[in-house]
Amino acid sequence: MSRIIFLLSICFICIVNLNGQFPGNLKLVTENVKVKYSGGDAGEILEKKIKYPQEAIISKIQGDVILSCIIDKNGRIDQLSVISSPDNSLSAASVSAVNELKVGWSPALVDDKPVDKTYLLVFRYRIFINTRPPDYTRMASKFAEKQKYEKALKTYDLAIKDNRFHYEYFEGRSVIREAMGDAEGAQMDKLKALELYDQILTVVDVITVGYTKTVVKRVVTTSPVY
Repeated sequence: MSRIIFLLSICFICIVNLNGQFPGNLKLVTENVKVKYSGGDAGEILEKKIKYPQEAIISKIQGDVILSCIIDKNGRIDQLSVISSPDNSLSAASVSAVNELKVGWSPALVDDKPVDKTYLLVFRYRIFINTRPPDYTRMASKFAEKQKYEKALKTYDLAIKDNRFHYEYFEGRSVIREAMGDAEGAQMDKLKALELYDQILTVVDVITVGYTKTVVKRVVTTSPVY
């Protein structure tokens, strides 16, 4: 349902652009057809290929690695570079994974013509100790089903604070804001979702989950025998 709403919002935004009545004169340019990887979902493939560097886990290094690349009209990744990263080991792991997918892309199409297109790729390295990654979408949906929109809104706020690259969080929050009567906020979230969908090729979660083991030392005492 939310995907349908999102697609409708894209159509609406395009119409508004053509009429020259876009809020704040903001102009977003999106391709008619986004690039696709011939081997399947690129995000899922990268999640399987990449491994959290052991030295980074030991040093408890986590954060977002943002890469930039061009997928040219011939379906090849070109000019792959690191925009930002918390650590060189995370950068190297991310670049290595993307390099395995350098060919085999269907290029972006504008007016049915293949074009070069610049994208961002985001690798989110996270370490969880004695807990699991939160499923924000599921949590927000449960609140929305019970019409607890304030709690659903706060859940999406937390989700976006944790992951500002995930367009579906903005898409979901726009639906909640619309249900709460915040038409302006809903529209801004739709625009942000569209912008992220256009700019970001994929978001890859690189997660390691660990558990601490509590060891209770057993002390045995003996009583003297008389």
